Amino acid sequence: HVAWRTLIDAEHVAPEQRRPESTLWLGPKAHLVHYPLRAGSVVNAVAIIEAPIAIDWRADIWAQSGAPDEINAHFSKWHADARHLIGAAREWRKWPLVDLDPLPAWSTGRAALLGDAAHPMLPFLAQGAAQAIEDAAMLGAALSAGRGIEEALAAYAAARRPRASRVQAQSRRQAQIYHLAGPPAFLRDLGLRSMSARQLLARYDWLYRARSNVK
Repeated sequence: HVAWRTLIDAEHVAPEQRRPESTLWLGPKAHLVHYPLRAGSVVNAVAIIEAPIAIDWRADIWAQSGAPDEINAHFSKWHADARHLIGAAREWRKWPLVDLDPLPAWSTGRAALLGDAAHPMLPFLAQGAAQAIEDAAMLGAALSAGRGIEEALAAYAAARRPRASRVQAQSRRQAQIYHLAGPPAFLRDLGLRSMSARQLLARYDWLYRARSNVK
């Protein structure tokens, strides 16, 4: 997965693409997200492409220049509204998205991992920073409970690892769902149309309502 990111002057996009909301387009091995920023003066667009791409791993991989012709070609068969948005961008920056299978342990002795060091994940549930904040809260609770350092770090890791590992797995799964093609994509879209907003949100109760406790 490679993320292509850009900021587009709002005056260059259609009025419906300047609405104060996030819009998500799904397609075969790719998806596109856009929403306004800076009081509506610009539109932030992120295109995620699942395809081989040239990355200079010796350079700053988080902000390499992307050729507009390349991304325009990749989305050439998408809906006209999506093509227009992508075509309005003057420049793109691209970088790879990487994750890791859940680690078997986060702590050893007086050392422990948190954040991306413990659970690097794809961004398709928008949880990378959120999970690091949860780590910090649980680590603080563990260290404030009157235990020894090693015991506190082990308790923190035991409390946080199952939840963060699930978020890692579900973020990876979300990418697969977003990038379906053919009959599976048709069934996905049919399912989305059949759900109410409340039902759709309820699918994420495990993420937004779950609580972890240090024991």
